Amino acid sequence: MSKDISAFSEEAMRNIIDIHRSLMKTRMSFKGMDNITIPQMASLALIEASTSLRMKDIAKGLSITLPAATGMIERLYKTGLVKRVADEKDRRVINILLTEKGKDIFKKIQFIKKKTFELIFSRLSEKDRSDYIRILKKARDIVVNEKTLIIEDLP
Repeated sequence: MSKDISAFSEEAMRNIIDIHRSLMKTRMSFKGMDNITIPQMASLALIEASTSLRMKDIAKGLSITLPAATGMIERLYKTGLVKRVADEKDRRVINILLTEKGKDIFKKIQFIKKKTFELIFSRLSEKDRSDYIRILKKARDIVVNEKTLIIEDLP
């Protein structure tokens, strides 16, 4: 691997981490959302996209263990964001669904994310935004199309 790509990779990682940290520090606090963690937000998004999921589906979708998913969903349940509903065909199966409060919070999260991106990218030129999307799509395609990225020369 050339030094140029190595230096680029280090700088890119540093900038991505700095952006992520800054966004997390300045995360807007709206009524009812101040205690929601990023993994919980991801859980709400996963459930919303699928209408209802079983616990094992949530664990798989978030790439976490079943006990970790169970704990996270339990906290969301206690805050009234999700509900447990027995499957009509098999009462032993429990589906996780968003409550009305959960749907409302999810909509607020989506609004905040959209507005945050608009604030950030409104300060860039149209060309910079276009270049950013073009490069982001190329990077996404590499990650999505190559199921396993092989890393050689591990230290």
